[in-house]
Amino acid sequence: MDAEYILLHLPSDLGRSWCDRNSAEDLVKAELRLREGQLNDSLHHIRIALGHKSYLFRNNVRPARTQRLKTRAWGEVHAVESTVQHHARVYNRARQSVVDLGAEASLLDRYKVLERQDLRIDTTVIAPNVRGQRNKSLPWFWSMDVCRDADVGAWMNDCKYILFHKRSDEYSKIKLNVVYRVHWLRAKAQKTRWIEEIQCLQVEMESAVRYFRHREQFWKEKHELIESGTQPGHAAWAARQNAMWNSMATQAESSFNDLLTSHPPPDFAELIRPHSNRLLPSS
Repeated sequence: MDAEYILLHLPSDLGRSWCDRNSAEDLVKAELRLREGQLNDSLHHIRIALGHKSYLFRNNVRPARTQRLKTRAWGEVHAVESTVQHHARVYNRARQSVVDLGAEASLLDRYKVLERQDLRIDTTVIAPNVRGQRNKSLPWFWSMDVCRDADVGAWMNDCKYILFHKRSDEYSKIKLNVVYRVHWLRAKAQKTRWIEEIQCLQVEMESAVRYFRHREQFWKEKHELIESGTQPGHAAWAARQNAMWNSMATQAESSFNDLLTSHPPPDFAELIRPHSNRLLPSS
């Protein structure tokens, strides 16, 4: 048998139960570290190859006008596609080995299953400012902090951000991530729009209750000005309108409070609550 076809007896091939029975936990931890490095390398090569493939489509395939140029351009694309599929197979096998080793859920959440649609090329990789891409998002592995891909081509424009966590009176740095500049700004703008929608919804809830109370007070004053002895119909109508607006205000206030209790807004969305404390305060 050729050497390249000999199966290596790694802990992932023997199974986690066998390793537990034979006190091979150290071997399991060692292979997990190696597999994590293999997953990072595979994602790194996949991102490079997909960016290169998108670059070829934009600069070689589309501008080609002769059959010779088209054949050469498509040959380059097929070569890059073979590279993508190779590293995708390596990634999937390495992830399956991690699963067989009984890895923690946090590790499996970080290295998700690689689907076929994740390997499609996207113009946003090399041309993020093209029209019609405001709501598009790249696959999950484009936002991961995989090293060594900042110096490989024009499509890999990135930036770094540091997340600080406040503890007592001093700040402690806890995280450093690499992100793609335009996509990060686009996601931040989308988050800001969502926060604004939450704030506007809160204001609309309070405005509805205030309007109902205003109409209730309006008809209450009308009812007090009407002489029920001489105008019984007008008095009955004003009392009916007063009761209707009071019922609408009470029902709306109760419904909005129940909604805020069952579906509280996220902590990062500071709610605007002008001139009213009818609804639940943000906490």
